[in-house]
Amino acid sequence: MKQRTDHIHQDSLAEDSSLSSRASGPFPWGRLWMAACLLILFVAAIIVMMRWNPEPMTDDEERALLRVKNLAALNKANEELLNTYGWADQNQGVVHIPLERAMEMEIKRLNDTARRPHATYPIAPIDLVPVAAGMPTPTPVPPPKNNS
Repeated sequence: MKQRTDHIHQDSLAEDSSLSSRASGPFPWGRLWMAACLLILFVAAIIVMMRWNPEPMTDDEERALLRVKNLAALNKANEELLNTYGWADQNQGVVHIPLERAMEMEIKRLNDTARRPHATYPIAPIDLVPVAAGMPTPTPVPPPKNNS
């Protein structure tokens, strides 16, 4: 029995010495350096691919971009119409003028005393005195008849 335990003890000592010789050998700095460089190159390649190949636009994004462009063109055309002079229909002699100028002209027209709105016939004044019971009520004055 003693021989068997000695044999097992010698085998375990031999394994321990082979492990310690591997562990006590030089550290593989070259392999570690190569792995780190490969990792850095891999990350850099992913970053470059992501920057040069952006995700394609979806249909909704394309339509939204087109709507924004169309709205900008429409707003520009409207601003030009609101702030400039020009022909609306040259054949009929219709022009467009800036909005501010049109408002000034309309205010002047409305303030003209000769053009103020007025009744086409005389209006009888309204009697605000309450009518007592049994008093005759005034008859309204009919508008004058037009001879034309």
